[in-house]
Amino acid sequence: MLPPERTGLPHKARPLPPAPDDGGADGLRPRLDTSLRVENILLKEFDYAGLAAYQVYENRERIFNFYFTIMGALLSGLGFLYQLSGATSTDWRPLAVGLLVGGGLLSAIFYVRLIHLRRSLRDSIITTYVIKEFYIQQFMEDIPNIEQAFRWRLATLPSGERPSSDTSFVLYPIAALGSLAFGVAALIGDQVRLAVGGVPLLSILSAAHEPWVAGALAIALVTFFEWAFYHANLSAQGELKILEQQAGRLGITLGEANERQSKTLLERVLPWSESPQDELR
Repeated sequence: MLPPERTGLPHKARPLPPAPDDGGADGLRPRLDTSLRVENILLKEFDYAGLAAYQVYENRERIFNFYFTIMGALLSGLGFLYQLSGATSTDWRPLAVGLLVGGGLLSAIFYVRLIHLRRSLRDSIITTYVIKEFYIQQFMEDIPNIEQAFRWRLATLPSGERPSSDTSFVLYPIAALGSLAFGVAALIGDQVRLAVGGVPLLSILSAAHEPWVAGALAIALVTFFEWAFYHANLSAQGELKILEQQAGRLGITLGEANERQSKTLLERVLPWSESPQDELR
C-alpha cells in the first residue's frame, strides 16, 4: 500500500497544554518562589559581609608584605648605584632621583589602596552588626534578655579609627617611606640642578642649604596630603555618623558608642586604653 501523497501543507500543530494556575490575581502574573524567604537573604548577606571582612584582613597582609618586598629591592638598587658612583666617574644621581620618585609614587598607590580596604572592612563589619540588631529586635519578645547574649552590638561598637589600630600601624610606615622618598628625591634633584649651573631659587639660602630646605618642604607637603586624604576617608566622626544613621533606621540609640568621641588624644594613642579584642581593626 502506497503512503498518502504529500500535499506540502503543514500538519496541524498540536495545542500546548494549558499553563498551571499559579494563583495570581489575573492568572498571568507568576508569584515568587515561596522558598525565597527574607531570612535566607539576610543570612546570605551576613555570611558575605563576614567573608568580605576576612578577605580584607588577608589582602591587607599580602599588600603590606608585597610593598616592603618592592621597597627592599628599590633600596638595594639605590645602594648599588651609590657604590657604582664611587667606583666610576659617571653621575648616577639623576637615575637615583627617578628611583626615589618611583618609590614615592608606589607608596602613594599602596597607601590609597590600604585606605580603601579599611573602608571596605568598616562597611562589612557594620553590615553584620545591623543584621544582628535586626534579629535581636525580631526575637526580643520570644527570647527574653536575648540582647544580653551579644557583647558586640551596634551601640557598643568600638572605634577602629584610632592611631593605635592595626590599620594605622600598617599605614604609618608606608606614609613615612613615601614622604621620605619624595623628600630625598627633591634634595638630590636640587643638588643636580645646582651642579649643572642652576641658581638658587631663594636668595636668602646658599647653594649648600637650599637642597636640604627643598627636601624638608617636600616631606612636609607629602605628609600633609597623606594626612588630609586619610581624614577625608577615615575618621571617628565619619564612622559615628554612619552608625547614627543605621541606629536611626533601627530605632535604637548608640549609647556607649558616643563615649569614644570624648576621649583625649592620649587615650586614643595608648594601645592599652581599649582591650585589643574590642577593637574594630
